[in-house]
Parts: sequence; C-alpha cells; structure tokens
Amino acid sequence: MTRAILAAHDLRKKFAPRTSFLGHGQETIRAVDGVSFTVGEGQTLGLVGESGCGKSTTARMVMRLLDPTSGSIEFQGADITSTRGKALRSLRSDIQMVFQDPYESLNPRRQVKEILAEPFRIHRRPTDHRMRSRILDLLDLVGLLPQHLGRYPFEFSGGQRQRIGIARALALDPKLLVLDEPVSALDVSVQAQILNLLIGLQKDLGLSYLLIAHDLAVVKHISHRVAVMYLGRIVENSESHQLFDQPRHPYTKALMSSVPDPTVFKSSVSQRIRLEGDPPSPADPPDGCHFHTRCWLATEQCAAVSPALVGDTKDETRKVACHFPL
Repeated sequence: MTRAILAAHDLRKKFAPRTSFLGHGQETIRAVDGVSFTVGEGQTLGLVGESGCGKSTTARMVMRLLDPTSGSIEFQGADITSTRGKALRSLRSDIQMVFQDPYESLNPRRQVKEILAEPFRIHRRPTDHRMRSRILDLLDLVGLLPQHLGRYPFEFSGGQRQRIGIARALALDPKLLVLDEPVSALDVSVQAQILNLLIGLQKDLGLSYLLIAHDLAVVKHISHRVAVMYLGRIVENSESHQLFDQPRHPYTKALMSSVPDPTVFKSSVSQRIRLEGDPPSPADPPDGCHFHTRCWLATEQCAAVSPALVGDTKDETRKVACHFPL
C-alpha cells in the first residue's frame, strides 16, 4: 500500500443561513456532509460528481481556504485542520493549486517573469540572481521558452496560460497539487497536452495530485484512484481501473452512461441511464441515502437508512455506500 500524503476524515462544511436582500431567512447549506479519503504519495485521486456536489468546497478545505465545520485534515501525518499564522504560511509552499481558468487566475497587468517571481518574494526564498535561474528552469519544465518571460497573459493561448499557472504552482517545490478542473476551459486538442504534462511532472518530481473534475474521460486518463461524490457525500471510492471496468454504485454507472462518446466506457455500460428529476437541494437533503430519490433500485430501506461507505468483502480498498451495490 502507498503511504498517504493527505487524509481527510469525516469532513463537513455547513454554510450558515443569511438574511437575503428582501429580508427573508435562508436555510443552512450542507455543502460537504461527512467526506473521507486519502491521497497516496506520488499518486492522483480523482474527485468527481455533478456540479454542486461539494467537490470544490472540499478542495478549498484541503487548501485551508475554508475552515471545516467538523472533521479533520492530515498532511504528511500532521493535523492541519486548525493551522494558523506562520505554520499555515509554511504549509502553503507544500500544497499548491492549479485553477480552472488560466486567464482569470493570472494577473493581466504582470509579465510572466513577475507572475513566476511572486511566490519567491512572498515566501522570501532565493536572491534575485537565483530567482531568475529558477524561473528559467520552471519555464523549461512546462515547455515554455525564455523569450516568453517579457510577455503578458493575453499574448498566450489558453494552453500556454495554463502552463504558466502550473509553473507558478511548482515554484516552491510543493508535494501536493490541487487541480481544480485544470483542462475544462481548454480546447479539446490542447487538453491531452496539459494532461500528459501533468503526468510527466508527477513521474519526474514525485508529485501527488487531488484532481477535481466532472469529465470522466479526463479522470480515467490521469487518476490512480477515484472518489465519486453526490450531494456532499462520497458514494464510491476505488482504484481507477476497478471503478471504470465495473462500477458498484448506481450513481457511478449513471454518470458513466452520460458520457457523450459511447466507446469510452462501452465494456461496463451497455445503455444510457436517464435519471429522473433534479438533484435535491443541499439545504434540504433527503433522509437515508441521498441518491434514493433518483435511483431505480431504491427501496424503503434506502429512504430510511443512510448506507455507510464500507469496503468490499473481497477488497477492503474498494468502498461503496449502497444497500444494493451493483
């Protein structure tokens, strides 16, 4: 078993109600409702699910941009749930983020050399001479050229901008990258280049990734393990090849059947599964299994009892939260 570099234990995040513009009270939002997972050293965990299921909120808690309502987060064996001040500043160099939109995440008024120099200045790392050498190394690492240093973000293509974002994330030699939809804003022709770059960097630098995505084909290409989220909970967590070859949770199978290209998961999904209705509101999730209101296998037990995320009888590393797994 690979040692875990990141471990989340029963993470929960509730957003307290606020008074709306018209003076009406709003309900508490249960964005993340008891999530647990681990990311192995040098491996990628793909966190997938529909929009609004809590993926990005989970990522922000891992980055310590949001405080969990309850639960804990461990990084390299140390509890970082309540880390503050200098300790949190030091932690920032070990956990970095690559954002979804490579244009919005870069300062349009700064040249590439200034963008890449900023992490060093904030953390007071090398001198100006060593900084320039390190910046040139970063450009080479992500496939950019020295003459790009004096250009602004608008002078680059989307793929090149994302390479700049990746270079900035690598500046302080992090151990874990949180990838928040890193290729969803890029052309399809460029997505494979960025994914292959990330795979190569992981092999060369020993990086660990937490990948937030909704594109299952992307997740399949890059992930070692996959955790599937629905309405704030993880419903299935297993090795990537196991999950895509034989999904155990009905929601996972429905997600795979919705992929536009029928050949991607042809061996495990023979026909399209159309879920009835919309996902329930995280302000008022249903009792029991959160998925039972849309599940074709649901019984009275599903509506009354919430299934635990437990290991398979034959493989404890493969977990599913369902009373009637496929």
